[in-house]
Amino acid sequence: MTSIQALFLGIVQGLTEFLPVSSSGHLVLFQSFLDISTPPLFFDVLVHVGTLLAVLIYFRHQLISFTKTHLPQLIIATVPAIIVGLAIYTTSLEIFTNLYLTSLSFLLTSVLLFLTTRVKTTTPVKTTASTSSIKVTPIKALFIGTFQAIAILPGVSRSGSTISAGIFSGLSKNTAFTFSFILSIPAILGALVLNLTDTSNLDVTLTLPSLIGFSAALISGLISLCLLNYVLNRKNLLPFAIYTYLLGSFLLGLSL
Repeated sequence: MTSIQALFLGIVQGLTEFLPVSSSGHLVLFQSFLDISTPPLFFDVLVHVGTLLAVLIYFRHQLISFTKTHLPQLIIATVPAIIVGLAIYTTSLEIFTNLYLTSLSFLLTSVLLFLTTRVKTTTPVKTTASTSSIKVTPIKALFIGTFQAIAILPGVSRSGSTISAGIFSGLSKNTAFTFSFILSIPAILGALVLNLTDTSNLDVTLTLPSLIGFSAALISGLISLCLLNYVLNRKNLLPFAIYTYLLGSFLLGLSL
């Protein structure tokens, strides 16, 4: 892998991991049309660590207090993804290379994002909001977690589906945004664990491309969090709904 390829993949991972456009869906897209092969396992681990650090840095002022007061809800919301993820991982991985399924999943993401624009909510996104203002009931946590489980499908955005689910369940934009991304921490850790189960292909040699990919994922991850914060606060998720609709329609046409 060249440094340019590492930079590109790191930026893509950081941006699409948090923007509501599906990182796994874009991976299928790039592998199908740009002839980009699956990156080395250690590189994949490093870029996921980069995005994980981006979340920890972005929410550093409220992460500990939020986790202490909402640990049961986070656990409840994580369970569906664990069940579905293990079921898929142990049975069928072909879905992660299925262009037709990916196109439909992008369209599903578009519908979810569009529907959030029809829900009336007035509370802006503020990452410095006190955790006492963030109220997620166990039922709402399970609802959000179910959407996160669906987002395992390539093309369904994890951030888009969980933020949408939060808004659908009556949470403010602020609460949905915060809960979604703190919930992403165990999700990213889970992806790392699955990657590390196959240590036979793990070459831990720290190369320049690996460092470039890690840094690019970290920086672009922070940028994407700031961008989504701004868009959700000032506008709505319609631009991402349009993007995923156009992309899904294009891929659907090609796959038929």
